[in-house]
Amino acid sequence: MKVLLLLLLVIPAQLLSQSSIAIRHINIVDVRTGAIKPDQMVIIKGNKIDDIGADNQKSRKSVTQEVDATGKFLIPGLWDMHIHIQGDLGDRQYYNEFAVPIFLANGITGIRTTRGSRPEVLMRDSIERNLLIAPRLVVGTPIVDGPYPFLQGFLPISNESRVPVVVDSLQALGYDFLKVYSKMPRDIFFALAAYCRQKNFPIAGHVPLGVPTEQASAAGLRSIEHTTGLNKSFTDNEDSMCRVWEKELADTKGFLASRELLLRAEYRTFGPFNRAKAEKVATTLINNHTAVVPTFVVLAAGRKNRDSLMKMAALAYVSKAQRQEWYDFRGRPQTSGIDSSIKIISERFEDILEQVNFLNKQGVLILAGTDCLYPFIVHGFSLHDELELYVKAGLTPLQALRTATLNPAIFLKRETELGTVEKGKLADVVILEKNPLADIGNSRNVYAVIMNGNLIDKSKLNQFLKQLKERAAK
Repeated sequence: MKVLLLLLLVIPAQLLSQSSIAIRHINIVDVRTGAIKPDQMVIIKGNKIDDIGADNQKSRKSVTQEVDATGKFLIPGLWDMHIHIQGDLGDRQYYNEFAVPIFLANGITGIRTTRGSRPEVLMRDSIERNLLIAPRLVVGTPIVDGPYPFLQGFLPISNESRVPVVVDSLQALGYDFLKVYSKMPRDIFFALAAYCRQKNFPIAGHVPLGVPTEQASAAGLRSIEHTTGLNKSFTDNEDSMCRVWEKELADTKGFLASRELLLRAEYRTFGPFNRAKAEKVATTLINNHTAVVPTFVVLAAGRKNRDSLMKMAALAYVSKAQRQEWYDFRGRPQTSGIDSSIKIISERFEDILEQVNFLNKQGVLILAGTDCLYPFIVHGFSLHDELELYVKAGLTPLQALRTATLNPAIFLKRETELGTVEKGKLADVVILEKNPLADIGNSRNVYAVIMNGNLIDKSKLNQFLKQLKERAAK
């Protein structure tokens, strides 16, 4: 397995620049309009799309590889905008030997890690320089929280005076954005947001419990992860709830007490839906360019018990040790509260789906993310589950597809390079067996992936999956 990955990941840049590919007779999906451009030829040179036009049946002598894609569909490479490479349940070997091939096998050419470390920054730079064939990386900082962090390993900020020290040190390490968490007090959050704006260092993450969502967005929060804060923001009593939780935060220490507070804040406290207030919130998010990353798959997993989750087909590609660790995690006394929250989540799951559908209709930017490395959220496969949940929520297949293609490019301000299949853009594209606009589930049927100009054909993708399954079965 390691030999295969070395062959995949380490390719000299000079060889990449000499490669050229012709994708013949392909149907191109325009993710902006939903139109299908039939029977096209796409020429890729180096790591960019060199030309697109009607396939005239003539071969190109300068092309070193040809792909007959008759009857197939070409889409931009998919992005998972909320993942974890390292964390409490994973390590770097797990990522290199499992996540990279399984991401690519599922058509994922870009990922945004929301709890990063310095090695991911170095990996990001190597990928951008064509030294590695792996999904592109956007790397967030280690999670920054208040004086009493939710989990061990989070970076605490005890008071406003500590903000410059923390921000300057993290920005100097080359992270793309700073990740904030739910237990950060209001005064520290606003001080952090103001300083990050001054330093041109984006912030993203949870809306702190004591901060109204509109105020967090106005302060510069670029994305709301897991819809945290949205539930209370659509009700009349958001401000009063924030003040109550702000007081509770001062005395809440330890994982169990913190988890209970977060569960109560995010799932138990739902008031009547105030449409006028919700429309105002949506307008605020749009005006401040604040996106929402729902991670529905985490809530969907929370509705199931661990024995039913162990029957997931995607677990065939996960090692026995990892499966057991996930199973044990859901059963340990300190985390058993996850199962006790199933009823709460079940009661509110449909409400949360409706909220995201409402935001999408208003024009808020929705980004597909999975929180993979959370128990039973399997790299690669879980993104397709997420897209299907968007359609269940009310989005069209085209809108769902945009959350993993065009919308990430807009959010990352890389729309001139990524997000659509167009001449001059980076050659991160996926060939699908069937039309995803007819059924978003067709996004799973990957025929080939071109990652930064490098063709990974069906046989290689099948080889990845076969070896991963064999390894997992041992």
